[in-house]
Amino acid sequence: MKSAWFLAIEDEVKDANIVLASQSPNRLALLKELGIDPRVIVSGFEENLSKTLPPSQFVEDTAAGKALEVAKILAEKKDPFDIIIACDTVVVIDNEIIGKPKDADDALLILNRLNNRWHSVFSGVTLIDSRQRIEKFHIETNVKFGNIPAEMFQEYIRSGECFNRAGAYGIQHKAAAFVESINGCYSNIVGLPIYEVVKRMRKLLLLKK
Repeated sequence: MKSAWFLAIEDEVKDANIVLASQSPNRLALLKELGIDPRVIVSGFEENLSKTLPPSQFVEDTAAGKALEVAKILAEKKDPFDIIIACDTVVVIDNEIIGKPKDADDALLILNRLNNRWHSVFSGVTLIDSRQRIEKFHIETNVKFGNIPAEMFQEYIRSGECFNRAGAYGIQHKAAAFVESINGCYSNIVGLPIYEVVKRMRKLLLLKK
């Protein structure tokens, strides 16, 4: 479960034992595409923060809760690690946090609301290293849906891809056909803002002790 190339500094390349505090296959796939093969330890943190919070605070606090819970699990087991990555992603439109659809009817309501409009995708990330130093941040990406016919949404929902996804869509699959324009980080929409995550992991892991 080691990763190395992105930790190159001067004439040295360091290894890191990385833990992903998420069961999201999208986040795991993004990391594996980078050549990072983390251990996956799912947090038991109850994601029940109030959606009246500002979106940036909502995702940051949720990600922090996940990361701290996994850090506690590893500490109790005396299980060594170099860094924990935790993330939470939501869709926001009209200043309202949109979660995962409850059912097909809810998914259709959400997609119709996003249709032919801009919305925001917020991801909050918390990184915790072995010395309990914490990096906590959020990234916002703006997404514009085109004017999508109702029958496309209906067939998309029948495919089942909309479920268990914030905003009722997954941009890296069929729903890519809905997206007219993006302003910001693409991988953030998938579920993990890779550039910022790697930059901040380097900051923590390459700091001199």
